[in-house]
Amino acid sequence: MPARTSLIKIASARILTCLLTLSLNILGQTGSRPQDQSEVVRVFTDLVQTDVMVFDKQGRFADGLRREDFELRIDGKVKPIEFFERISVGSVNEETQLSAARGTLSANKTSPLGAVPLDRGRTVFFYLDDLHLGLGSLAATRKVMTDFIEKEMNQNDEAAITSASGQIGFLQQLSDQKAVLRAALQRVKYRPYSVRDFDRPAMTEYQALLIDSNDRDVLEYFLEQTMRSNPGITRDIAENMVRVRVTTILQQASNITRQTLSGLEELVKSSSKLPGRKLVFFFSDGFLLDHRNSDSLANIRKITSDAARNGVVIYSLDARGLVASVSDVSVESAFDLTGRLDRSTHGELKATQDAMHALARDTGGRPVFNTNALGVGLSRALQETSVYYLLAWRPDREAQEGKFRRIEVKLLEKPELKVRVRRGFYDGEPAPVESKAKNPRPAVKTPEVQLREALGTAYPDRGIPIALNLNYIHAPDKRMLLSTSLKIAGESLSFSPEDGKQKAAVQILGLFFNDRGQSGARFAERLTMTAKSESSVKGSDASVAYGHCYHEYPRQWPTSVRAG
Repeated sequence: MPARTSLIKIASARILTCLLTLSLNILGQTGSRPQDQSEVVRVFTDLVQTDVMVFDKQGRFADGLRREDFELRIDGKVKPIEFFERISVGSVNEETQLSAARGTLSANKTSPLGAVPLDRGRTVFFYLDDLHLGLGSLAATRKVMTDFIEKEMNQNDEAAITSASGQIGFLQQLSDQKAVLRAALQRVKYRPYSVRDFDRPAMTEYQALLIDSNDRDVLEYFLEQTMRSNPGITRDIAENMVRVRVTTILQQASNITRQTLSGLEELVKSSSKLPGRKLVFFFSDGFLLDHRNSDSLANIRKITSDAARNGVVIYSLDARGLVASVSDVSVESAFDLTGRLDRSTHGELKATQDAMHALARDTGGRPVFNTNALGVGLSRALQETSVYYLLAWRPDREAQEGKFRRIEVKLLEKPELKVRVRRGFYDGEPAPVESKAKNPRPAVKTPEVQLREALGTAYPDRGIPIALNLNYIHAPDKRMLLSTSLKIAGESLSFSPEDGKQKAAVQILGLFFNDRGQSGARFAERLTMTAKSESSVKGSDASVAYGHCYHEYPRQWPTSVRAG
């Protein structure tokens, strides 16, 4: 089988597996009792939780700690720890433990479908700030990510590669298939932005930021150069010309930075649908924060808040590696014999790392800066985030929307250990009060609409286990056929009486997509499972099968299949 056909097979199997689970969960419960419209809305009583990592002097996770070893403070006030547990990332029990910490599930409650035989695996995202990645940095980033795919990725791990520009397109999807991730990585091309300043001497973004902050040395230098280039103009006119240049440069930079942070914000926010802790590796050459002329601080605050709420830890990796200065000989820069520019711009490198540093520290991660061994930093991050302690406490009733709450966690009698915890969180919306539901229920969506919405979601819902197999068959007339077969355990469906028998219905919708996300042919099937009684489908051999369904694989849609 050609390499491209092999990639098609892997990608199709993965996508079909992910999306089928959501549709079956929707349709498998058609026989359940609808909720009473007058049902009382429960008062919010869930606990607030945070993850804590503890390391010894060698950087190893400190195991064996107990609840009484920790002291938790919120805004400086000691809080009783209501829930404490050690959690392994990607284990089958992680989501149950997290639900118990929120007060929404008993810690001893098990899944209704019985024990899951394998660990779920880790969830890892790579967010590439390709708007700020230089050519050499992109090559270093590719190598680190390739090493992860080939060497670090375990059997049940899932990863996704996304970018600030969105150039990866349809392949920006969570997958456990290495071929899909390799194809996504190949799509990342060199495309950094550049601030254009057409006047001379050229002004950099950092110099514009300094002038906007009233740095006298930098302002005086460009005033002198402007007046020299325009004999006869007054100082006020020259200053106005410099200020216009500054505004233009900062507006350009602000738009690009906003796009970078918005993409990361959307990634962190959408990850709420995934269970357990999520790890985000943020690759960038750094960027500047303009507090006066942009909403970058608000974006960082939103990312930090969503990360705390959704269990996301960010590790920021400066893809430039070990550098002493951000100056590039290929870019024109102002020449200053007086040394004023050099004195004022010595802090540029650190300034470009400030946002990345804040995102990592505030979410419980770590910045990986000023090193050419980015792969070592990534491997260390995977290792040190694999186990953590989960602490939960009861929030104050007078929570204020949007107020920042500072988290402090320390060990009472083990000063030799280092604690790493999120810097804090922001209160969400005020808790709802107990009341009667008065609004009418929204209109019930048809199965077709629900399934199409499921196809458009970023992540799958694995509420129902499915055994799936896809095969590509070359027909005698040189056509390619797709053979699809799946098996669903009867105990995972909801049955209802019909004509004296117990029946469960499952509807399947499938669409063909190319690698640009354009849809082509489709297929739809409805399966019905009949049993004498609901108890008769609880055995291990009771199942519903779907097969003997061959679809011509259209030549104009040669990449993947998604089904729900």
